[in-house]
Amino acid sequence: MTLLNINTTFVVLNLYAWKTGGCPISFFVVQYKAKGQREWVLVSSNLDPRHEEFVVTGLNPATWYNLLMSAHNEAGATEAEYVFATLTITG
Repeated sequence: MTLLNINTTFVVLNLYAWKTGGCPISFFVVQYKAKGQREWVLVSSNLDPRHEEFVVTGLNPATWYNLLMSAHNEAGATEAEYVFATLTITG
């Protein structure tokens, strides 16, 4: 299963798809920004990893976004950035 499931105005994060490296995750931080924007929009600063899915809403159709996720545990933090485009209204 992939981490991102993209729709027209939202993206579903499949948290269980994140590779833990053997150390349990304490929490996630999730941010996004539209292409060309400087400021990140903070979606969650303490997302519980026990949730299998998390939905980022309020996105615009047919728009490129950067999604920044970091997973935090006792060993520190791991960060990953994903680039995706939401679907058009017609899919």
